[in-house]
Formats: sequence, C-alpha cells, structure tokens
Amino acid sequence: MTTLTTLAIAVVGAIVLVVADLLFGSNPDLLDTEGQERWLARHAPDALQPMLRHIDRRVAGGIMVAASFAAVLSGAVAVGLVFDSIYGNRASLDGTGRPLSGAPTTPRRRPPG
Repeated sequence: MTTLTTLAIAVVGAIVLVVADLLFGSNPDLLDTEGQERWLARHAPDALQPMLRHIDRRVAGGIMVAASFAAVLSGAVAVGLVFDSIYGNRASLDGTGRPLSGAPTTPRRRPPG
C-alpha cells in the first residue's frame, strides 16, 4: 500500500467518524463511571476495600498506565529475545548457544561483497 492510499483511508475514516458523531451525538453518561466504581468497591475482596475507598481516580489511572507500559515492555522484550535467538542461530534449550544434538545445523550465508 502506498503512502497516498494509507493517507486517503485515514482521511475517509476520520470523516466517517465526524459524521457519525454529528448524526448520533455523544452521550455524556458514557464517561460517568461512578456507579461501576462503587460496585467494584462493594464487591472487592475485604482486604482491598479500604484501599479502594480512599484511592483517587488519578492514582488509579496512573497505576493502570504504569501496568500497561510494563506489559508492553515485557512483551516487546520477549519478542525481541525470540527474534534475536532465531537470527543469531542460538536457539538452544541448554543455554550454551549450540544447537541440541541431532538438530540440523544450517550454515549462515555470507552477504555478497
């Protein structure tokens, strides 16, 4: 896909979203989560209830952002390690960097030049 096609799709998508918002309007009650927060505080385990009663929304939001960053970072590290072991031909279960006995070995191709 070319850059111009991607840009055209993004512009059309933005226009569709703006028109849908103008036609159907926005519901301010969607952002009011006080009822759900009270339900969560009532149904949480007894050990967490005092903390949930006194926690601020910004603190809870900050904790969720930090947890999501940690999850993204750990996922990226895991994927990077897998790619690094595949690229470096170091995929082994014993940690020595040598392939397991009986595993086929493929020589690396040298780049031309």
